[in-house]
Amino acid sequence: MTPGVDAWLLRHEANLIAPITKGNGVPSRPFLRWISVVQDDTVRLVTLDQICYFQANDGDTVAVTAAKEISIDRSIKALVGELDPGTFLQIRRGAVVNVNAIKAVHRDLRGRLKVELKHRDETLEVSSSFAHLFRNF
Repeated sequence: MTPGVDAWLLRHEANLIAPITKGNGVPSRPFLRWISVVQDDTVRLVTLDQICYFQANDGDTVAVTAAKEISIDRSIKALVGELDPGTFLQIRRGAVVNVNAIKAVHRDLRGRLKVELKHRDETLEVSSSFAHLFRNF
């Protein structure tokens, strides 16, 4: 990263998250609204509604949109704490899916859950430890 980009990120870090309020109007923890992606001297902002899912990939984390994969500087564990749990569900240790990107949830012949996405061809497998999150689907 370049010093100019780092300084910009530090100045605008507070704008990268949105305060979420409880039912009584008291702010609770803030959730991310977008992810900043640094390419050379440019910072691009990708809104979370564009992201279909996040996936850990050989030590890196990738944000997957309908059209592309973007390498980001956050771990899945850190993202889980920053994402709105009403919008993003962790489906296994290394993957978090946007519920708005889910087309269907299927059970395969072995009883494992598979998530079919609206704008992507791949399906994502749900680990047994996170399968309970899909009982309401």
